[in-house]
Amino acid sequence: MERIAHAISLLERVMISGSELVTKQLNEENFKGLSSEQYEVLNYLKIQGDKYPSEIAKFQGVQKSAVSNRLSKLLTQGYIEYVSSPTGDKRYKHVHLTDAGIALLTQINEKYCALIQEWFEDFEEDEQLENFISTLAMIQQRIDEKGAKA
Repeated sequence: MERIAHAISLLERVMISGSELVTKQLNEENFKGLSSEQYEVLNYLKIQGDKYPSEIAKFQGVQKSAVSNRLSKLLTQGYIEYVSSPTGDKRYKHVHLTDAGIALLTQINEKYCALIQEWFEDFEEDEQLENFISTLAMIQQRIDEKGAKA
């Protein structure tokens, strides 16, 4: 249990400090005026697909009003749009990532990957990187399995 707690702590530190470092290095110009929270919304939609604003608020751990403000700015910039709910209920709309949003994420993520690639340059051959990728894939598979059961 102690080793798992240590691994979780390391993963959290890597995610937080890595995100901060990359965000600083990418700077405002690359983010095209997006806040980190707006970028997070776009990335969430890219990975998870269309979501209700309340689901985005829950993911980000904020009130719906904070998400509403973020979505309003993303809508104005053309990065998202509202689409009809799959249930057909006209009172609810899903947030959908537009082609412009996808293009922006692609551009940012290319630069993001180039920066992160430097962190893996000294891995001996490809074996360490392959082990790292396999471990991450296994963890994601277990998360997906647990999520499907929930």
